[in-house]
Amino acid sequence: MPSIRLKAMSLMTRISFKSVLARAQDVQFLRRYTSKLAKRTAVDPKHAIYGQVQLATGTTKVKFITAKVDPKSDRGALLYIHGGGFVFGTPEMYRHLAADIAGQMGMMAYLPKYRLAPENPYPDGINDIKAAYQALLDAGINPKSIVIGGDSAGGCLMLLLLSHLLENDLPLPACCFAISPVVDLTFSSESIKKNARADCVLPAKRADFLCKLYFSDNDPADPKVSPITADFTGAPPILLHASSKEILRDDSIRMTKRLVQQKVEVRTKFWQNNYHVFHILRGRVKEADQAVSEIAKFALKHLQQKSNDN
Repeated sequence: MPSIRLKAMSLMTRISFKSVLARAQDVQFLRRYTSKLAKRTAVDPKHAIYGQVQLATGTTKVKFITAKVDPKSDRGALLYIHGGGFVFGTPEMYRHLAADIAGQMGMMAYLPKYRLAPENPYPDGINDIKAAYQALLDAGINPKSIVIGGDSAGGCLMLLLLSHLLENDLPLPACCFAISPVVDLTFSSESIKKNARADCVLPAKRADFLCKLYFSDNDPADPKVSPITADFTGAPPILLHASSKEILRDDSIRMTKRLVQQKVEVRTKFWQNNYHVFHILRGRVKEADQAVSEIAKFALKHLQQKSNDN
C-alpha cells in the first residue's frame, strides 16, 4: 500500500501539475510554473554541495550544474540528464535528485544544460548531450567510472546517447539507468490510453503536442529519435524504473523486451501505486528514497565489477 504522504502528493500533483500541463499553450509560462513548483517541493540532501562548471570538447563548451554530498566524491561521475518533455525543465530542478543518487555512490553529478525545443528542436538537445559526455572524457574521467542516467525525456536522451556511443565504437560507461523513459515518440504503447486516467502527472492528450515541438518534421520512428527502434547490442547493464499506473509504463516494458532480444543485461522494476518520476520526491516520500537507493546500489555493483576488470 502507498504511504499516506505519497497519496497526498499524488492528489496534489493531479490537481496542480497535470491540470496545468493539460491546458498550457505558452511554453514560457510552463517553464516558469514548473521551476517555481520544483523550488517549493525539492528537498536538498543533507550536506549537498552545488556548483557550476564549464568543460570543453574541441571548440564546444558545455555548461554543467554539479551536485555532490561528499567533498571528496572521487569514485567517478554521474551524467544526469533531466526530463521535461524536451521543452521545459532545468538542471537546477533535478540537482537534489542527482545529488542524492551520486552521493550514495561517492560521485560527483554533472547535469548538462542542454538546449530545449521549440527554440532549439531536434537534434540540438541530443547533440548537446553527446558533447557533454565527450567533455567528461576529455576532462580525463575514466569511462569505466561514469554512470549515465536520466528521467522521462532525459531517459530518452540517455538511451539515444548510448546508441550513438555503440554505433560509433566510442568508450562506454559502466552502466546506465532511466526513470520512466519515453522511448517511442509515435506514442503507440497501449498504456498511453489504458493509463490515461490513472496517471496523475502526464495528460496523454498533450504528449504528442510537446514532442512535436521537439522533433518537428523528423520521423518519430527514426532510431535516432525513438530509442525503441535503436540497436543496443553490446551495451553495458541498464536499469529501468517505471510506475505501473503511468502512461509510459509500456514504453519500459517494450524497451526491456528489445534490450533482452539484443542480449543486453537489463533490470526493470515497475513500482506499484506510484507515478511518473516519483523519485523527484526523495527526501519527502519513503518510496522515492527507496527507489533512489536501489539505483545507487545497482550502479555501485557494476562500478565495482568494472574496477575489478581493470
